[in-house]
Amino acid sequence: MNYTIITDNGGGEDQIYHDVEGQIYTFPPMYREKLLPGTQVVYHRNKKTSTSPSIPTRMSDDSHYFGVAEIGEVRPTNDGNLRATITNFRRFKYAVEIHKTDGSYYEENPFWQQGVRTANKSVYDTIVAASEFPPIPHDSKRIKTSGVKTTTSLVEGIASNPFCQKKYQVVTGKKGYYLKNLSDGVYYELGQVTSFDFKEGAIKVLAKKADIKSEKLSFLIRHEGQQTIDIGIFDQISNGLHFTGRIDGKDISINLLT
Repeated sequence: MNYTIITDNGGGEDQIYHDVEGQIYTFPPMYREKLLPGTQVVYHRNKKTSTSPSIPTRMSDDSHYFGVAEIGEVRPTNDGNLRATITNFRRFKYAVEIHKTDGSYYEENPFWQQGVRTANKSVYDTIVAASEFPPIPHDSKRIKTSGVKTTTSLVEGIASNPFCQKKYQVVTGKKGYYLKNLSDGVYYELGQVTSFDFKEGAIKVLAKKADIKSEKLSFLIRHEGQQTIDIGIFDQISNGLHFTGRIDGKDISINLLT
């Protein structure tokens, strides 16, 4: 089975190809062998610029992947190009930025100037898996490595199941969310919430591989109640956990040296 990345930056009168997202994709004959019927494709969209067309379905202003599909029938156009019918289009739950959390690309040696790029099953599966989790802020200036508030005394509301080899739990307190180190009972403040029922709902932990080829895991923390809120993601680091998330409207990125 063939796997390919296709770039779709939206149609419009000023665009070379008048494609319809998830339905039609037009490309030059040089990409014929990469887009044969049955090829599994990942949709990519370039970073938004001042000249980018307005796309109501755009999921991120940054360069990102936003869905998967299959190439159907391919026919020549009157202007010498090829036009593929797109089948089985599925939009991602979350946009997937082109970089992994370690700064490397999902694609192997991508040549971004090419709108059609060869991939493989590993790349395809890794991008699809990442789409189930919210994007992680990668601005290192926001990472706090010190000054994280801790306590050994907390009135707990609800708690997640233990995760990361049963070393940690995420719990709620009267003022917000905390990471609890089960080995020493220390609570690390993740973020405060102005007003919420800290005993309502359930905290769920969803694990995923940071990379298909890696055994290292990332953990999405989700608060399910009257509303479902994705609090953030924990990534394992050498001396603890790195947390990135958005709590009460504030972006948070901290190293928890546990």
